[in-house]
Amino acid sequence: MPNIRFLFIFIILYQPIQGKVKLGIDVLAKNNFSIIKNKKVGLIINHTSINSNWRSTIEIIAESNVCEVVAIFTPEHGFDGKLDEYINYGDNLIYNVPVYSLYGETLRPEKKMIRNIDYLIFDILDVGTRFYTYIGTMKYCMEVANENNIGFIVLDRPNPINGIDISGPMLKNINVFGLAGVHNLPIRHGMTPGELALLFKADEKMQLNLNIIKMEGWKREMWFDETGLPWVNPSPNIRNMNQASLYPGLGLFERLNVANKRGLPSPFEMIGAPWINAYDFVNSLNKYNLSGVNFTPIKFSPEEHKYSNELCEGIYITITDREKLEPVKLGFIIIITLYKMYPEEFDINKLWHITRSKGLIQEIKNDPSIAELIRYWNNDLDIFRNKRGKYLLYP
Repeated sequence: MPNIRFLFIFIILYQPIQGKVKLGIDVLAKNNFSIIKNKKVGLIINHTSINSNWRSTIEIIAESNVCEVVAIFTPEHGFDGKLDEYINYGDNLIYNVPVYSLYGETLRPEKKMIRNIDYLIFDILDVGTRFYTYIGTMKYCMEVANENNIGFIVLDRPNPINGIDISGPMLKNINVFGLAGVHNLPIRHGMTPGELALLFKADEKMQLNLNIIKMEGWKREMWFDETGLPWVNPSPNIRNMNQASLYPGLGLFERLNVANKRGLPSPFEMIGAPWINAYDFVNSLNKYNLSGVNFTPIKFSPEEHKYSNELCEGIYITITDREKLEPVKLGFIIIITLYKMYPEEFDINKLWHITRSKGLIQEIKNDPSIAELIRYWNNDLDIFRNKRGKYLLYP
């Protein structure tokens, strides 16, 4: 007779791991796709559009046979999430459905692309940062849906760097434009795509028929690796949770004359330039006694950058406690430090492309403490925090 106790333990140990969180696509399927039954839909998706068992959203919806998928729209990096350039799909089809890029020449669906569509459905993982372009694509598609009397559905997903922490300067209304600055948000907004959609609709006074398919089991304090969901790199240069966690601060350097992303083995975890002395740089940063991170002096040669094949010195950032990490504060401390140390070499004026604030750049040039710089944006942040509360969907 078999050992029943051993068999029982074996079955428990080898049960498939079930995620704590059900995504919007999981909930849509659980509810038998009722909201899109017999409708024609357009999907705004990419490689992150999968359910909690790795099945793609296009596969789940197309094979449900409850609706007709008539168009697929992809954001920056394309359907496969591998490219850093404009994509022309031409006559290519996925599931016999035409695919349109919303990055490059066309940022919004054109009339001919949305003909006969009843609902546009957005299902893409964001990384919780204003200048990450996926939420810009979502807002532009919401505007097109509003203008053309098309319903809009968000299949909600987690904010991977938690839904509590917000930080950084707000984008002024006068500088709201482009995918990286689509709304007057702080750098780190602490919201899910569904919550942002509610805020966008209200702020822009849209008459949009907006439906958010909420997640089940997600709580605001969760980091992505606490959800039980499968991780997919959101874009080519965010390859793990450390990089996603540092991105709100290290993403500030995308237009600056330092190497921080493309062509590096650890994008958004390291920065450098030929004119930096790594040891002096680390010593200056260590004076801030920052919690949650360590700095290591490094030398490297970027494979793709204006400094390609030049020897750069800089820092590698190790997260020691992500609960204490303040990535936006960290990013501005690095900027302040570089400007103090290398005012001739460090082209701080290009920070405008991310912050869109000449006033903020001037503040940095005035040699503030980090506390003074944070006070520069804190009043606006308090106003946003109060407004944001009306659109939060999860505890």
